[in-house]
Amino acid sequence: MLKNFKSEHSHLRFAGKTLNFALIYGMQPESFAAIMSKIWKRKVSLQEAEQMYGKYFSSMSGVKNFIHSSHREVRQKGYVTTVLGRKRRLPEAFSSRNYAVARAERQATNSIIQGSAADIVVVGQLRMSKDEKLKKLGVVMLIQVHDEVVFKCPKKNVDKAMKRIAELMSHPFAEDLDVDLVVEPGYGKCWSEAKS
Repeated sequence: MLKNFKSEHSHLRFAGKTLNFALIYGMQPESFAAIMSKIWKRKVSLQEAEQMYGKYFSSMSGVKNFIHSSHREVRQKGYVTTVLGRKRRLPEAFSSRNYAVARAERQATNSIIQGSAADIVVVGQLRMSKDEKLKKLGVVMLIQVHDEVVFKCPKKNVDKAMKRIAELMSHPFAEDLDVDLVVEPGYGKCWSEAKS
């Protein structure tokens, strides 16, 4: 069912992803409207873009709070931290130039998100590389690209391997995160086939 939704409504899914990144990077509704007009090959008005922003923030108020708190943190400390405590120093947050401060704020939000995602993937990979169940199934980790990890294993063990990988990746730390991590495993003869 999820696969059908992805294929039948890919334009909506892509719009959602684009809106996520637009908000994180501080993109204004005008720029978002222009990008969506190109993607959807139709005119997306400023009003429509503003409505998308409004609906997003009304249904995802925690996102707005997170963005504001990341801006506040970098202005106070000059750095932000990932979920594992790695620091990203952004001294421009103390600049007297407004555009430099705004850039540091955008980088702060992005650094927390991207840095924490990297933390999660690395910890997940370490857990998987030591996991006895995966070893017994003949699973070999091949490559990691952003938030995706590619494995190979005997065909007869694919279902068990995908289930175990999803378990490990959705709970990478000893303590659960505040949000559930959704893992979407796939398989195929090649990476592109596994992604579809």
